[in-house]
Amino acid sequence: MKKKYFYPLALACTLCLFTACSDDDVNAWEQLPQTEISGANATLTFNGNALNDGSVQLTVNNATSGVLTLKNVVPGYPSVPVNVTLEEQTNGSFSFSGQTDLNALPEEAVTKNEDTVALLKVTVNGSITLDGMVKANIAADGPVYYLGVFSGSTLNLTYSGTPMLGKTVTYSVEQNVPVLTLGGILPGEPMVNIPAVYPQQGSFTFETTTAAGTTVNGQGKFENGSLTLSLNVKLSVAAQGELTGEWPLSTTIGEPVDWADVNYSDYAPVRIVWKAVDENKTNGGNISIMGTVFGSHLMAEILNGIILTEDGNLTARYYSDILTGSDNNDADAMIQWLMSKFSTYETAPIDREWQTSPKNLIQWYTKDGMIYLVPNLVQILQQVAADQEDASLGEKIDAIMNILQSLESLSDEELQGLLAALGQQVGIDLSIVKPQLIRQVAGWMTTGVPLKYTLNGKGGLRLYADKEMVNPFMTLLLSFLPQLQSKFDEMVAAADEETATMLNIVMTLLGLEKFTDLDAVWNENTAEFAVGLGFQK
Repeated sequence: MKKKYFYPLALACTLCLFTACSDDDVNAWEQLPQTEISGANATLTFNGNALNDGSVQLTVNNATSGVLTLKNVVPGYPSVPVNVTLEEQTNGSFSFSGQTDLNALPEEAVTKNEDTVALLKVTVNGSITLDGMVKANIAADGPVYYLGVFSGSTLNLTYSGTPMLGKTVTYSVEQNVPVLTLGGILPGEPMVNIPAVYPQQGSFTFETTTAAGTTVNGQGKFENGSLTLSLNVKLSVAAQGELTGEWPLSTTIGEPVDWADVNYSDYAPVRIVWKAVDENKTNGGNISIMGTVFGSHLMAEILNGIILTEDGNLTARYYSDILTGSDNNDADAMIQWLMSKFSTYETAPIDREWQTSPKNLIQWYTKDGMIYLVPNLVQILQQVAADQEDASLGEKIDAIMNILQSLESLSDEELQGLLAALGQQVGIDLSIVKPQLIRQVAGWMTTGVPLKYTLNGKGGLRLYADKEMVNPFMTLLLSFLPQLQSKFDEMVAAADEETATMLNIVMTLLGLEKFTDLDAVWNENTAEFAVGLGFQK
């Protein structure tokens, strides 16, 4: 009977023993905590800096893999899951490491597709213990951390190795692709988008050809909320229009035909063409002659030539003063000097050391048979401030630029009110200035001042504006003539006899009885008009 109960009892004990041994042999990875870990139990760093907030949660797949979810760790991304590999350590803890690429803007945290480039790359490594203590080093880098608009003090821009001021560069994301936008930097292209600019630790390089054919090589670095950008640019062949090179100012005003006639060159240093419909009526012929002769001699004293470079820069060889050869450059000396030049048809500027203007003050390009000169108003004003050693001019520059930038948002009525207020300050009635003209001139700050040009095949270059181009400004000038005539009459009445005689001689030389005659000359008796500069290689 004892044996009858012994064997079943022994079998039961053996099964219990095996069962107990199986319960004790649980895999270590199965014991890893899968709840959210934060506070004192989580030692976290982000890009090398300790984090006081944030948490992690590990979801274990098996002994070698899992998903570590970063919660409120990566700025702008509330939750970032990272696939990690697991490895058991000799001390019983598990190390982990992994990486994920995000292709979405902050707050979205979407992982990238295989055929896209990440907007943010997140890497993690660390360790976790069975009792719920985690150490994790998190690093993230990518375009989304550098997005923004850079200008003023946040943009350090160089163009062809020279600082360029007053420009804006935007770094944004369009359709999940980071885009660097150059605002008002390249001649003839107000906005240029450069896609797929992916910084590495904030640094990047790119090479591109724009829609206009301009080649651009750039390198830059985002750092501390600022952008340092260096550009090297070459205009397309079409944009250069065979004008690249140095262009000395012409020296030939014209050639005398006989004692009473001169054949004035279209390529004179300064050339004013003013042909009449009826030469027997009051016309601009005398203004044309005087403007061409006197203007050419004056221009020759201050401008030696221009240089048009392939990067779109226009620089000038110039002198900041008019030299007459007299120790005294007052009005009387100037008049005497000019009169001595009246019958001289070759310019002969007084010898001096010419200066070269800095780069990035004026840019140029050609399009559809026109040359466009793009002024960098901020840089020009800054250069003036530096030359005059006027530190206060900086505030004035900001005010000017704010006004120009606000023009687009002002109605015609508001703009006219602004002009009227400005006129009251300077004592001139500016209410007659058309808002459209102001907007046109303001637009030239971006697109460039348009000029026609001709090449004579003998090394000559002429830059000029014709009647149609000048008409909006001449119309404005004509509207001021009644005020000008009134002021002139007051001057004559108040002047001594000699001065009054001189003033009347000026009117005679201009071929006018009074300034208001110009209204009829322009609107009724002008067949052709042009004003421009001439250069000769």
